[in-house]
Amino acid sequence: MPELLEGFLTELEFAHQIGRGIRTVQRWRQLRIGPPVTKIGKSTYIRVDSAKQWLQAQERETVRAPKKHRRQVTTVEAAE
Repeated sequence: MPELLEGFLTELEFAHQIGRGIRTVQRWRQLRIGPPVTKIGKSTYIRVDSAKQWLQAQERETVRAPKKHRRQVTTVEAAE
């Protein structure tokens, strides 16, 4: 990659680094939910710093989902 583009990734390079397909990254761009991009002609580039910031913004705290089907103990079962 030319020195001028140092610090940038192609969409394909970004997709490989995060373990996603190129079409997923392109869809994110179209839906405007992916990292910011720089377009030069038909080529799309993502700044490494922007990619890191976007990844950090995706961080969510894990919340345990409530149990859907808890078995209720009836008074008859409890007495046994």
